[in-house]
Parts: sequence; structure tokens; C-alpha cells
Amino acid sequence: MPGGRRLARGSEASLYEIPAERLDDFPRRLGAYRYRTLGAFAPADAETVELEFQPAQGPSLRIVAARGEAGWTSSPEAMAPGKIARLVSELSGLRAQDVEADALGERELAALGLAPPRVRFRVLGAAEEGAEAQELGAFELGAFDSSRGILARSPGGETVYRLDYALAEHLPLSLDAFRNRFLSAEPADEAPGVPDLELPDLGLEPGS
Repeated sequence: MPGGRRLARGSEASLYEIPAERLDDFPRRLGAYRYRTLGAFAPADAETVELEFQPAQGPSLRIVAARGEAGWTSSPEAMAPGKIARLVSELSGLRAQDVEADALGERELAALGLAPPRVRFRVLGAAEEGAEAQELGAFELGAFDSSRGILARSPGGETVYRLDYALAEHLPLSLDAFRNRFLSAEPADEAPGVPDLELPDLGLEPGS
């Protein structure tokens, strides 16, 4: 239209003219309008965090971190307490950047490092007497690289999400990353210290 104005229609039949610049702030990707929240709990409610790593070769390793009066401790390998607290904080409101796919078969999930997942996180709250601890959140991470992000999903869920790669600074994406960067009390300098694992190209459009 003249002047760059656009026509728009709401729930009614009426047409409206909208200046083109008013549309600049609207996301253009379909995935931006999708539900992308994976974590929704209060960090203060977390009492236990389970981390499980599945390397390309060799057995898996399960780390259990618990919060006590003196703060966070973990075994069988000791994770820096501050890094545990930050991991819990990141997971508590974890939100994906985009939807990679609505549903994939086992072969496709395996190619993306999600069957089995390369990393599992499980956050538990306090256990009432005679009852099991409440699960506050559970997350599975797969393949990743610095340009395309981190693939993730909820256990049992079909939707595969893409997380911001910057989260590699606070979420260990592999057993090597955990041992190299999360057992030390020294803060990591930057996320690109985690080596890229190239995501297989399955020909998927985001949100497909």
C-alpha cells in the first residue's frame, strides 16, 4: 500500500491499516510463537540435582548433588558449589530459542544425540516423610554447536527444542566439559571452551 502501510484483520471482519514500522518488532519465525518453556520452578525449592552423562564410548556417569546446611555438595565427583547453584538457576526458568521439530523417530533422535541423550538433568525438591521427593524438572540434552545451539527435550516429550549455545557456560554439555570446566572453583572465561559437536542436518525447517 502507499506509504508502506499494511492491511490487518482481527477476529472481526473489519480491515485496518497499520504503519509498516509498527510490524518491525513482531517476530518473523513461527517458533517464536510456540510454547518453549522447559523449566518452571523456584531455585530455592531444589534440594537435589542429578546429572547423568553418556559419552560416545564407555559407561555413563551419574553425579548427585545435594543441598545441605553448608551448601551444595556432589558425588562421586565434586562439582564446584557455585556452579551447581547456577545450573539450578538456569534450569529453573529454562526456555528454548526455537522449536527444532514437533516429533522425530528413534533413528532421527539418535542422530541428534537424544536417543540416548548425551546429558540428563533431574531436579528434585524436598521429600515429605514417607514419600518420594517431588520432581521439579527433568531435561535431556543432545548434540550442539556454537552456531546452531543445543538440542534438548523433556523426557517422554516429542518436541525437540533448540537452546541458546551461551548456556554452555552454565550447563555441562558433555562429560569432558563437566570435568574440564565444572569441577574447578575457578570461573570459566567463556562458553566456546566447550568443543563443538556438529549437528546432523536432517533437512528440517525450524518448527516443522
